[in-house]
Amino acid sequence: MSDIASKSFTRAEVRTLLQVADGMVHRRRDRATDPYFYGRMLRVFLTFGAHPSVLPAWHSSTNLATRPTERGDRTYFTWRRAKETEALRPDIEIEVPASYVPWLAAWLDAPKPICRQTYWSLFRELEAEVLLHTGYSIHANPLRARHTCAQQMLERGFTSVDVEAAIGISPSTLRTYGLSTPEQRGEKAEKVGWGNWD
Repeated sequence: MSDIASKSFTRAEVRTLLQVADGMVHRRRDRATDPYFYGRMLRVFLTFGAHPSVLPAWHSSTNLATRPTERGDRTYFTWRRAKETEALRPDIEIEVPASYVPWLAAWLDAPKPICRQTYWSLFRELEAEVLLHTGYSIHANPLRARHTCAQQMLERGFTSVDVEAAIGISPSTLRTYGLSTPEQRGEKAEKVGWGNWD
């Protein structure tokens, strides 16, 4: 996989992807159309950091993912990866943003592609639409969305332990997600007044 294929999306890329995805209409195998599919698919990957193997298994007997669950006044998205090495890990659980609650359960239960590779294809379709409508080339795939979720959590103050638990990644993978560019480190240094000893 190329270097860019595994990096987080920038905020500008996320805004562009969401804007284009919200204007796309998905045609399912049963010929029904879903004008919300692409935008909601992208939001699920960006917000929950779910691995691409989770959504295709939603209706399967392996029960890798479960419906959003409610506890008190909060709703949680709970999922589990299919990796053998993760068989003993607890389910991964992350709070659902309030704006997602009205549509998430129904979207997850609606017919969706049953092959994880199909999600890679759907992201390529989104990539092509972005190029068509904006002239910009943004390499889009589910893992970049997962990386973006981890990066955003770290930038917003989650500890590395929180992020590991919230999206189910190993410490070594998290170190890769947490790497910042020299420009990002420069911005952080300027923000905290690094080197200002007066």
